[in-house]
Amino acid sequence: MRGERVRLVHLARARQGLYRLLGAVFLPPQVESAAVMRAAAGLLERDLQRVCSLSFVPVWREFLAVLERVPPTIDRYLALFAAPADAVPLCASRYAGADAASQAAVVAAVQDTYRRAGLRARAQEPDHLATELEFLSFLCGQEVEARVQRAPRAVRDALERQLGFLDEHLCLWLPLLAARLARREPHGLYAAAAAAAWAVAVHDRDLLALLIRRDSLGVCP
Repeated sequence: MRGERVRLVHLARARQGLYRLLGAVFLPPQVESAAVMRAAAGLLERDLQRVCSLSFVPVWREFLAVLERVPPTIDRYLALFAAPADAVPLCASRYAGADAASQAAVVAAVQDTYRRAGLRARAQEPDHLATELEFLSFLCGQEVEARVQRAPRAVRDALERQLGFLDEHLCLWLPLLAARLARREPHGLYAAAAAAAWAVAVHDRDLLALLIRRDSLGVCP
């Protein structure tokens, strides 16, 4: 049982780092962004190697290979996400429909989720992909802390918050964004990052549902 507990700590820590790194990809790049991302990916490998084979790892490794070949540049970022005519939206509300009411409802729901977790989004766009991925990283960090402290109620809360955010927010629009980027730049960095983020999210929905079900049955490492 102790080995399983340690493995789950490493897994939560790896997922925390994955969400943080993938979120950073979708911020406007700085001169040092590529080097920082590669260094962070190297540190992540230590936790990934401590857990069993994960379904998202092949897609994650594809993203890392693209990152080595195609570093982020501000010109490419602006061309994809800020072009006046055909920008790819990075905010969830833009995938909710054309009417302002639907878009405002998405933003309000995300902000409410942050508030219930004790946070207030500092970003101008709380439904931006980078912000949503950073929030998931935060929730994974709460899971790590709860597991280290052996606090089963806090672990359960962290798991439920993660699954709820994936089901009610990120997974509703991330595949749409990933598909648009795959069409726009099939071999590009942002398409690879979106595919990796979606692969991690799909994996985590199954993982979290399993862990919550095990906890309900009293099987909690």
